[in-house]
This record gives sequence, C-alpha cells and structure tokens, in this order.
Amino acid sequence: ANGANATVQTEAPTQTAGTVSISVFEDTLAAVAGHQSAGNPDGGAQPTFAAFTSGQIAALVNAGADAPNLLIGFNSLIAGNTGLTQSEYSGGPVHNIVWSYVNANEIDGIVSGGPNDGDKAFTLVRSAGADNVLGTPDDVFTFTLLEHVDNGTGEANTTTLNLNNVFTATDTDGDQVIIDNGATVTIQNDAPTQNAVTVSISVFEDTLAAVAGHQSA
Repeated sequence: ANGANATVQTEAPTQTAGTVSISVFEDTLAAVAGHQSAGNPDGGAQPTFAAFTSGQIAALVNAGADAPNLLIGFNSLIAGNTGLTQSEYSGGPVHNIVWSYVNANEIDGIVSGGPNDGDKAFTLVRSAGADNVLGTPDDVFTFTLLEHVDNGTGEANTTTLNLNNVFTATDTDGDQVIIDNGATVTIQNDAPTQNAVTVSISVFEDTLAAVAGHQSA
C-alpha cells in the first residue's frame, strides 16, 4: 500500500552579528620597480600577510540543522570598489582598488587607473589547511598586501578593508549564504624615515652682479 508521505523542509545558514579581523602592515612591503619603494620596518613582527581559518569565517554564520561543518568559499559575483584607494602622490590623483574574482581559490584587489593600473594591490587566496585537502571545511584564506594603499598619516594610522560579500558559506545539502558583513582586514600605514644620504649644491660669488651703492660686480 502507499499514499502516506512526509515532506521535509530544508534549512539554510543565516548571517550572525559576529566579527573577525586580521592585520597586515605596509612597513615590510617589497619594492616594485617603477611602482613603489620598499617599506620602512619598525622592528618586531610586521607581516604583509595574515590568514583566516575556515572556522573563523564559519563563526559569522548560524549553520542551522544541516551541519556540523560549513564549507567556506568565495563569491564568484564579487565586483566593484573594495573601498580602498591608491594615490599617485599627496594631493594628487586617487585611484580605486577594485575586486577581481580570479577563480574558486583566489580573489584580488586591482588598481584601477594611473601609473599602477592593473597592478595587484592585494590577493586573498584559499589553500588547504591541516588536512592537506583543498576544498574542505579546514581550508585557510590568506590575505597578502602587495602595494601601498591610502591609509592616512602617521606610522600607527590604519585603514580597514571590509570583506563584505567576499565569502560564502554552504551547508551539507548545498544551501548557501553570502556573508555580507563581519570579516575585515586592518592595514597599518608606513611613513618616511630619515636616512644618512647627503646632497649638496654649489654657488659662486665670481659672477655676482653689481648693485649700485652696495657692491661691485
């Protein structure tokens, strides 16, 4: 006999109000010929890279019943301005840094316009975690700063990159949520420092002009 059935409605992950942040520093940026000079390290750990674990990103989501593990990935539709900019010089032209989805394992920030047009200002790359298998709930997401960004004045000043809509979380039966808030990267400024270089110019009295009543030529 038949005729009796049960309908089971799926449940999907939802966003939480949680936050997670990592920090990087301009101080140890490498020189890029024709694009930027090297940073001025202040001593101590000042890395240009830092990583999120999948667990940290997953904590921004209520997994719901279809868990325990959420698969964290990249939003392939990410586009537009990152909120970061890069100036050519103080008071000069300012250029946006825009999102570029490369593939399922990489999203970049690309300089749009100016002499550095097309340069990668930063990368965000997914790699395998401790299980050494890419594409699992153990993956790691590493942010690497490659070029300077506008972040105010003063060595300790920072700017924040919001990773809104960058990550996705997918539950065990394929329900997915785009994580639209909560993950950030803090980027600390680098400032010029004095060095030991000297420079000199020379002038000569021999060709001074006469000034009536004051000096002869």
